[in-house]
Amino acid sequence: MKKQMKQKRYLLLLPLFFSSCHSLDSMLYEPKRTPETWCDIQPCSEIFGIVINQPTSSILVYFLAFFTLFVGRYFWQTQNEQKTRFWWSISLFLTGIGAALAGTSYQAFGYEIKCVGHEFCVWTSWWELFYNITTVIGAAALLLAVAAACMIPFWQKISAYYAFVSSILYMIIIAIGVFLQNKFLLSFEMMILFTSLPYLFILGLNIWQFFTEKKEEIGVLLGAWLGLCFTMICYTIYLNQNITQKLWAEGIWFSENDVLHLLMIFWIAYVYKYVGKTAKDLI
Repeated sequence: MKKQMKQKRYLLLLPLFFSSCHSLDSMLYEPKRTPETWCDIQPCSEIFGIVINQPTSSILVYFLAFFTLFVGRYFWQTQNEQKTRFWWSISLFLTGIGAALAGTSYQAFGYEIKCVGHEFCVWTSWWELFYNITTVIGAAALLLAVAAACMIPFWQKISAYYAFVSSILYMIIIAIGVFLQNKFLLSFEMMILFTSLPYLFILGLNIWQFFTEKKEEIGVLLGAWLGLCFTMICYTIYLNQNITQKLWAEGIWFSENDVLHLLMIFWIAYVYKYVGKTAKDLI
């Protein structure tokens, strides 16, 4: 029976593997960008013959990645048989890996990955798609962490089903997006939309629990979710005001991704200092 269940899970992953054979090379920027003009619209530096995209942004995102992995390791080492700490560690490990993947393609080696060997630079890469996937699965793991800390066993089981189904569904969406060459299905915005539901549910649950139970650990979790909301609001405002292009034109290398990554560093620090001290299972 267990063997059959494993086989079914592998079958669910087949669309992703089949789509990996489908090339992303035909998905181009609009308007098209050539390798020659790539560095005209964003900061670049050449080191040992390798073009580094957005150097300062790359340093920031890699720091975020390693810091997140460090905090994930802390939760892993301090599990003490607490499921919530186990799932926090998994979520942070996936988030850290995702940040490194994103930093590699969106920032540091974007030119090398997207432009070298192409007449026109490609719009996305598998580095970015796997970043999206690890982020969605990381959000699912975070839901399980909160479930263990805040929900009775019945709702923990429902959360586990949702986490598994949503993760598989998102990978299928990625596979469809690659097969159909659909940019929206593969976009950062689609990934954010897909992770919004569990985050909103967690936020609503902890708001209700905080005002009814007044527990310290619930207040700490609520602070984390409000901090995450603040981060996304700042990122969205900065992006929509086109501040990045204005600053780059003045030689100031600070983008909307820097806003996101800088605030995420503070968020991870909050998780480490406060959630790390209070996280424990409800039962």
